[in-house]
Amino acid sequence: MGRTSTARERLLAATDDLMRHRGYSSLGVAEICARAEVRKGSFYHFFDSKQALTLEVVDGYWAAQREQWRAALTGDEPALDRLCRLLEGMADVQRDTRAESGAVAGCLLGNLALELSTQEPEVRAR
Repeated sequence: MGRTSTARERLLAATDDLMRHRGYSSLGVAEICARAEVRKGSFYHFFDSKQALTLEVVDGYWAAQREQWRAALTGDEPALDRLCRLLEGMADVQRDTRAESGAVAGCLLGNLALELSTQEPEVRAR
């Protein structure tokens, strides 16, 4: 996270990364702030709660995914070819993540759906 990004952007990026690798329940606001190099008071300036922050992370993640999906699924090729292109692109991301970190993080949305299936109704609904 570069020093040029805002505290808010650093909080979003840190949360996205931590949740992909560790999940929702195991994270606290203090750890998120430490990773983002942001004081806890600044956290509450931007977000009412960890849940509110998570909703914004989910929105940002899905916006990026939606653009990637559109790019992969758009074209004149048969639908099956376009779907294969999308799935190969997703697999490539996981391979790259494994090569960089030694672990497969999976999909943020899928991970949150599994972890929060019986809790955090607002996050689950999003």
